[in-house]
Formats: sequence, structure tokens, C-alpha cells
Amino acid sequence: MATAEDAVAQLQEYAALSAAEAPDLFNAVTTAAQQEAIDLIADDALVPASVADVRVARVARICAQLGRLRSPTEVAVVLRVPTTTARSTISRLRALYRGEVETWAKALIAAQVASVEDASSEALGERWRITFNDPSALDYSVEMLRREGMTRDIDVRKPQQTLTVPKRMRDRRGEMRDAREVLGV
Repeated sequence: MATAEDAVAQLQEYAALSAAEAPDLFNAVTTAAQQEAIDLIADDALVPASVADVRVARVARICAQLGRLRSPTEVAVVLRVPTTTARSTISRLRALYRGEVETWAKALIAAQVASVEDASSEALGERWRITFNDPSALDYSVEMLRREGMTRDIDVRKPQQTLTVPKRMRDRRGEMRDAREVLGV
């Protein structure tokens, strides 16, 4: 039978978590599983009807425990599913738990920014280059800017995990804003 230490080691190896991050995720998973079992037995709320909905509810509980959205790699390792299923689960989570996901995505973005550099040039004007440690943080950043109508003149480089944006951008209401403030970086 596997131990808690085995699970933490699996999270470190397959989800690429640090020695500090892996136990936190493990504890969140076990707490979420315990709460799920209690609710299943004692709560009068509807029980998720499909396997996909059970996964979404489970990931939502884990994210709530940790206060940030998990990456597809982490979800894949925790649920023992392919990365494509993990991405699908996160997409369903984003649709069903919009308010919570917004808060968790901002926390993920803030946690996964590697650097913010001045990338201004005479040809392109004043710009910021934001480099991310996690590709999902880059994706969420672009989505947040898109919702604000702030996608003109942005440059997304997925292989480098960078987002280059004008220092001041007009949002969908016509106001000039700093993309760093929108993203919380």
C-alpha cells in the first residue's frame, strides 16, 4: 500500500513540484477528498451525475484549499488522467466556477511570473515583456487581457512563455490602463 510520502514523491517527480509545494498539494487533495466523502454521505445537495462533473468538483475543492488554480500537469497527476482530460476538466471548471476561477487564476499568474522587463524600443514604443514559469499562466493572462479588450499590439510567444504588451493600453471602455495592473504583476 502506498504512503503519504510516496504520494508526495509522485507529485514532485511527475508534477514537477518542489519539496515545499508537493506536500501542500497532497494535503489539499486529502482534505478535498475527505470533504467530498462527508458531503456525499451527509449533504442534501445534488451529487455530480457524471465522471467529468465529479472531476471538476474535486479540482474546485483542491483549488479552494490552495487558493489558486492548478496547472493541467498537476491536475493530470492528481486525477491520474491524460493532460488533454486535465485541460478539459479545467475548461469545465472555468465555465462552472467563474467567480472562484478568476481569483484562483490571478493567484496562479502572480505565482508564475518569472520576470517583468522593460522591452521598449524605438520601433515598437514603450512595452513590457512578462515571462512566465507556467504556460497555463500565460494562457490565463491573455484571456484576462482579452476580456478587458486589451489585445491590440500584444505579442504572445508560447515557446518562450512570454507576453509582450504596450506599457499603456486602451481597454474596452476606452480608458488607458497598465496591463501589469490588470494581471496583478
